[in-house]
Amino acid sequence: MRIALCASLAAGILLSGCGNEKKEEKASANAPKTPTGDLASEDKPPEPNPKIAASDNKPAELEKPQDPPKVEEPPPPPPTDEGIQRLSFSKKSIPKEISYKGDVMGGLHFADKNGDNWVIISRTETRPVEDDPLWISRVLQIRHSAIGSDGAVRELRVVRGRVNECFVRADLEVDVKKMSLTDLDADGIAEVTFGYRQACVPDGVEAIDYGYKLLTLENGGKYIIRGSFRQSSETKVVLSKEVDQSVKEAPEAFRRHMEAQWKALAVHAFDRARYSDEFTPQ
Repeated sequence: MRIALCASLAAGILLSGCGNEKKEEKASANAPKTPTGDLASEDKPPEPNPKIAASDNKPAELEKPQDPPKVEEPPPPPPTDEGIQRLSFSKKSIPKEISYKGDVMGGLHFADKNGDNWVIISRTETRPVEDDPLWISRVLQIRHSAIGSDGAVRELRVVRGRVNECFVRADLEVDVKKMSLTDLDADGIAEVTFGYRQACVPDGVEAIDYGYKLLTLENGGKYIIRGSFRQSSETKVVLSKEVDQSVKEAPEAFRRHMEAQWKALAVHAFDRARYSDEFTPQ
């Protein structure tokens, strides 16, 4: 009896242990599974790859914008008549306050720091021999005057040329169209450059001697080059050229300008006086 009871208890304990193991296996099968692999990595920050260099992990630097190419500035232009206002000129428009003598041949009208400027070219003519009207004397006058802001008139310069007692023809003329107006030293005061020729031209003379003068006027100052020429039917000769001390001591821009004008205006003046185009003053 006692042996049967012990065997029954042992069998019960054995069955109870097996039942608990089955319950644990069932509970383990019903528990939620822990995600693995790629799904788990979505919840964690990526780990740095030791194979990638540290410099490759830095964000790429943005390229700096390139500076626009530098444009070289052109050299400053030479002084011109900028700031000098050229105005229309006519005999009727000459103010009453401006005086002159003889017939008006032309001129210039402009404004600068001196005010309202008038350069008037006029000429007078006389008959020195009462009984012979073919004899002529002429006087050329170039007068530069300025009217200031106060209305006062300043006579800055008067230049005179003359030919006396010429038979038949007295040549004394400024080529008004070739007069130049500049501001070579950029001081706001204009320079006026012009040339004139003078000669007695008698009939029946094979060779004719001409005088020529080139002048630049500025603010009452005068710069001058003088020359003389001889023209015949076959030859053209430069008799003389004298550069005045005023030109030698003038600013370089003045000297260059006057030398260029000397060649251009002298050629033009003597072409008009039946000189050949091949003639070039020296």
